[in-house]
Amino acid sequence: KETERIRLENLEKFNLAISAFWKCLEMKLNWEMIENNWEESLKGLRSLVSQTKIQFSRLKDSMRFCENFDRDDVEYLKEELEILHSSTLSTFEVLYSSYFKIKELSERNEDRTFLFILRKQLSLMCNTFSLILQNIDSLPVDENLLGVLRNSFDKLDSSDILSTSQLKSLSISGNSEDYKNIEDPSKYEPKNNVLVEDISDETEEVEKKTQSTIGRQDAQKENSDGVTSSITDEAVETIPHGDTTVLESNENVESLNNREEEEGEEGEVKNRIVEQKNVEK
Repeated sequence: KETERIRLENLEKFNLAISAFWKCLEMKLNWEMIENNWEESLKGLRSLVSQTKIQFSRLKDSMRFCENFDRDDVEYLKEELEILHSSTLSTFEVLYSSYFKIKELSERNEDRTFLFILRKQLSLMCNTFSLILQNIDSLPVDENLLGVLRNSFDKLDSSDILSTSQLKSLSISGNSEDYKNIEDPSKYEPKNNVLVEDISDETEEVEKKTQSTIGRQDAQKENSDGVTSSITDEAVETIPHGDTTVLESNENVESLNNREEEEGEEGEVKNRIVEQKNVEK
């Protein structure tokens, strides 16, 4: 439930950031007015990827205590795999939805290179998540399971979802040809559709809630005076813009916090597994 709550919160943040971008273009607002929304949304996506990797670390700790892979070990690992699958699927759904929102933006704003950069990143990451989900569905629970999953999880890096300052830098220095002909990510088809249907229903509720929030924001803007009187056409050309030094500093702190959280939670998992083994004996 906690994982699902976080997923829905991040999905709502991303939807609001997308809507803010449209308003920025329509009203020719300066990028700085909405940059924080985008940075928070991208940070939320990075956090979801990190949380999924932490869940995989828990599975690795669990397998260290499975020496014989007897019936009890297999049943226990199946439960851990279900938790990992749920966490991975939850993150995949957010990334998949985010990709197609960015795709729509990029196709209607072809001069915004940073949108194509972000779109390509999301596509690659979605495909990795889809492969992990397929492996969890199909692989037998044995001593080879960990190695296969590790190969896929090692390809996941939350920092691949760049910050606004990094996107700006790359859009200026990078080769735009590298971000053409981006393929849509493959859609994951699970063996059990019940969970996906539940997630889709909740995602639809978030979309409705987002639209309601946007409507209230529009009403508030209509009641304000002189909002666009001093806004120039050149302002929108600054998208995206940000203080690279400050953002990179924040990212370093976030990375350190993620490592400390992962180490602490791994210790808790080890203690829980030992306690369960003692109870079974």
